[in-house]
Amino acid sequence: MIRSAVLRASTYSSSARISRLTIVLEGCEEATYRRGTSSTTDRHVFTTLPIADSERGDAIAEGRATVDLATLRRVLNSAVMHYYARLTSFQIEGGYQCYQKNFIARFAVPEGVAELAALRGEDFDRALCDRYGVPWEDVAALLSASP
Repeated sequence: MIRSAVLRASTYSSSARISRLTIVLEGCEEATYRRGTSSTTDRHVFTTLPIADSERGDAIAEGRATVDLATLRRVLNSAVMHYYARLTSFQIEGGYQCYQKNFIARFAVPEGVAELAALRGEDFDRALCDRYGVPWEDVAALLSASP
């Protein structure tokens, strides 16, 4: 479960104009603990998901994007995400799917997913399947099958 996320934008330029814009969502875990009389914070980035990457000047000259982290969390915890992970990654000890960034880097959040925010449970998963163009029956069958 994502508890917090950082949206990071990078620009690359060899002149006065921006030549490339990259936006990623970085999920990290932080733990602060005491060691003697001082506090120490360990930080571990567990995933970096690309949101946008453009070299087109006209696409990055101006614009706006809104990222609703609650909706993003629901998408990442959805049946569609688990389906995608089962198809593209491998299983690790304990029967869990591997969610390393090299397996999920191409998983993108479709436009208009915020409109699904009022849906709950299987209704959300079914509507999300429609957005991705994946038949709900395929998702349900794969996820119900024993690994």
